[in-house]
Amino acid sequence: MAALRLLVLDAYAPEGRAAVRGADGTEAGRLYERMIARLRPDARVEIAYPADPDPELPADADLARYDGIAWTGSSLTIHHADDVRVARQVALARAAFDAGVPAFGSCW
Repeated sequence: MAALRLLVLDAYAPEGRAAVRGADGTEAGRLYERMIARLRPDARVEIAYPADPDPELPADADLARYDGIAWTGSSLTIHHADDVRVARQVALARAAFDAGVPAFGSCW
C-alpha cells in the first residue's frame, strides 16, 4: 500500500507565524505535521503557506495527487474577502473540493 500523502496548509500570514514563534510557540503547520506523524508514521506530509506573498502551491490539477488536505487555523479571517491572501485560500478550497480531495479545516 502506498504511503498516505497529505497536504497541510498553514494558513497563517507570515507576521502571524512570526508572532507565534516570538511567543516561543510552534507554527501550526509543524504542529499538524507532528500530530500526523504520531498517528500515521508512514504518511508523507507537505506543508504549504497560502497566505505568503508568493506561495508555492500545487496547481489545481495537482491537488488530486493528495489523499487529503488539512487546513490549520489562520491569523486572517474569511470576512476580509477583498484581501488577496484570503481570496487565494478560498479559491484553493474550491479547487480541492472540485478535485474531490477530502479536506479538514480548523478555526479559519
